[in-house]
Amino acid sequence: MGRVFDQHNITYLHVGGTVIGLVRDHGEYVPYDTDTDFGVDANDYEKLDKAIPDLQKTGYIFKWVYPEKEPKNTSKHWYMVGCPNKNCSLGPGIALYRTDSEHIEAPVPPWKYPKDIVVPPIRRVFEGMEMPFPRQPEKYLDFVYGKDKWRTPLKCDKHYYSQCNATLRAESLSILLYWNFLCFTTVQLYFRHWDIQIL
Repeated sequence: MGRVFDQHNITYLHVGGTVIGLVRDHGEYVPYDTDTDFGVDANDYEKLDKAIPDLQKTGYIFKWVYPEKEPKNTSKHWYMVGCPNKNCSLGPGIALYRTDSEHIEAPVPPWKYPKDIVVPPIRRVFEGMEMPFPRQPEKYLDFVYGKDKWRTPLKCDKHYYSQCNATLRAESLSILLYWNFLCFTTVQLYFRHWDIQIL
């Protein structure tokens, strides 16, 4: 997907669990979080919309969670999901973000981020390829999951949403809020068959 973003001159970066993999798991996916989530600059909304046919060549059907002709003046309604099948059992997410002089607003918890820890992105090696990440990855993770609390892996079987025994409260709570947000806001479209549990 990164190649498609680059081909269309879209400003993007990896976010969420992928950043944990970069820092904690030495540039590899977290074993229980093998999907990928992206942040895309909202100024590139039209470019991203035009890139959908090329994105779908990666094996996913991409749909806007809140279909709109044009984005509103808030990014809380901008989220695109990639579906490997009609039930969207697991796929990449693309969140559009807006920036002002001090903050970034995005449609995923915690909603607002300090700008200087996220942009401009830096490129780091992940899974053998150079990719863009938040400018200060560790500070980003501290802000999202809690100071150093992301450093302890969860005890999970395959994926964090199936029989996951949370040993890290902050991380599990953030994941739960994140997925509940997606489930409740997209139930009419894609997620009605998901059964998300963090034990």
